[in-house]
Amino acid sequence: MITYLPDLLMRQDKMSMAHSIENRVPFLDNHLAEYALSLKDEDLMGTSNKPIGKYLLKKLTANKFSDDFAFRRKKGFGIPLKHFFKSNYFHERWKDQWRNDIRNTGIFDIKPLDRWIKNLDKCNVSQIDSLWLALSTQIWYNLYLQK
Repeated sequence: MITYLPDLLMRQDKMSMAHSIENRVPFLDNHLAEYALSLKDEDLMGTSNKPIGKYLLKKLTANKFSDDFAFRRKKGFGIPLKHFFKSNYFHERWKDQWRNDIRNTGIFDIKPLDRWIKNLDKCNVSQIDSLWLALSTQIWYNLYLQK
């Protein structure tokens, strides 16, 4: 709380403001923090051999929903890349700029990228991710390395 939390909050504040995002940090009430600090370790982490992060919050959630829901493994959320790659915006930019930039920079082979774009419905997750990585790397290159 003394060293990590202030730095985390400062970064969160700067990043959200830099991108015009209204962001609230939950559970940072003085009374709630004092209460949490007064709890026993087993109330906060559970009694199993392996401590469970956010145990008390998960236990409260399980009362409303279920243990299966509250104690499930973390799940990320994906970016709808196929949808983006099918958009008119993407195809216009690909045709007018990005394809030529990737070919001219020479970091990536343009042939598989063209093939994947033409056959998006047949692409696997790895190919979609590779297309995204190539494109985002090229955009980064254009912004920061190209003179």
